[in-house]
Amino acid sequence: NFTSITIPTLVTYNGTEYNVTSIDEYAFSTCTKLRFVKINASITEIAKNAFNGCENILSITIENKLPPMIYKDTFNGVANTIQIIVPHKTSKLYKSANHWNRFTNYEEVSYIKTLWNKIKSFFFE
Repeated sequence: NFTSITIPTLVTYNGTEYNVTSIDEYAFSTCTKLRFVKINASITEIAKNAFNGCENILSITIENKLPPMIYKDTFNGVANTIQIIVPHKTSKLYKSANHWNRFTNYEEVSYIKTLWNKIKSFFFE
């Protein structure tokens, strides 16, 4: 019943930290309330059907400068017009990458600029 998810860089299980490098098959399948997804830079692969049936996703933010490997059916049911937010100067790479090229609405963001805006708003506004 969540509307947004941020895939972390690390998870802790039984006191041990593990690096998160992939999103497993059917991980968020049929999460129909899911609208916003943020994928950290350590993710290199998103498995088949990971977001199958998540038809209400509006935006996916990806921090990796290299497109994570995805499959034809990774985003089954997700509109190809959703907003895909990628790091500055990487949209051309994403638009030409296998299966990422089905998405049509890319936006580049500079994380340094975003961080600076957060700092500015905290101290000066």
